[in-house]
Amino acid sequence: MVAKHNHVMNINKDLQQFTQSSHKIPDNIIKEIRFYVQECHLGATVLKRILRNKFPNQDIYRQSLYDAIRKFKDSAQIKNDAITLLNRLIKLQQEDPNWYFKVDFEGIDNRLTKIFWMSPDQKRFWKRFHDVIINDNTCKINKYLMPLSVFIVIDSDHRNRIVATAVICDETISTYEWILE
Repeated sequence: MVAKHNHVMNINKDLQQFTQSSHKIPDNIIKEIRFYVQECHLGATVLKRILRNKFPNQDIYRQSLYDAIRKFKDSAQIKNDAITLLNRLIKLQQEDPNWYFKVDFEGIDNRLTKIFWMSPDQKRFWKRFHDVIINDNTCKINKYLMPLSVFIVIDSDHRNRIVATAVICDETISTYEWILE
């Protein structure tokens, strides 16, 4: 056995592009997947059966299907969670006007990019113990990959008290200015 090539290696980029594009799900099927995931909440097993029956001549690779499902499931879940949080804060503010929250949406799809809130108790603690305020952020460890910003004070009994919370899309100067307003 000779462990050397006896010819110049031919890296055929056309073959690589063909392989990658052959796994791509056509747009008409992507629309079907979006509908079944977001509106019917179907999983991969049932969805694959439906797509096989509707599109018998189309190969749908398992990983491509899983990627599409995850994309639509995640975006639907994020929208639902954002709406749920916003509705909860609105309800709390209607019950007690001392609740405070601020929201920022951006983009064509009105994606939630920043949300800040303080309960009435948190506002009282902020006013009373505002001499030293600690701000700490998580490092995008939640399922939305958005930093969580928490503001903490130390009360007269030497206990930590959370006085404000924000979920933000990035950690830029403009975002921190928005929070601190």
